[in-house]
Amino acid sequence: MSLVRPRGDAKIDPTEMVRAHYRTYVDARTDKVRWQDHALITGIPVLAAVACFAGNVLFTSTVSVGLFTALGLLAAVLLGIMLQIAKMAISWAGSNPAQGVNTSFRARYFEELTANSAYASLVSIASAAGFVLASESSGFMLRVASAIGIALALHMVLVLLMVLKRVFAYTKARLIDAEVGMKST
Repeated sequence: MSLVRPRGDAKIDPTEMVRAHYRTYVDARTDKVRWQDHALITGIPVLAAVACFAGNVLFTSTVSVGLFTALGLLAAVLLGIMLQIAKMAISWAGSNPAQGVNTSFRARYFEELTANSAYASLVSIASAAGFVLASESSGFMLRVASAIGIALALHMVLVLLMVLKRVFAYTKARLIDAEVGMKST
């Protein structure tokens, strides 16, 4: 048995997780990259950061600590979800599913769900770090940290909404398959 090694030598290098996440921004029907996903999920948080910075939106220390705490807990939950998905994927792959379209679809689903949950956890940690910085800053640095924290938190929410839609669509498709008697792997 060989272990898959992600690119890069550093054990803490998140590059492959980020790349895997962004590879999920494709249209399920055409398998082509959707610029609309990039514009929505990345562009809107960037615009929010610019608006917060320009509007001088500042988080008090109390708000920053509260957001940091919530995002830290969410990062832990997302990590747990990723581990559960990995466990299910490894168990399923170990059952030697029959080759075919459904198997390929399910394998891709597990891969994308793992990538998205890992990325959301990573963004949650980064956002929490932004709010930690905001809780200990003042002046210009508080302004920057508040804008970055809100942008990352908004980005994470949009990623999670994308994941919710993906899980819902996959579950619905599998239930329809079951209703019509199609074997789903």
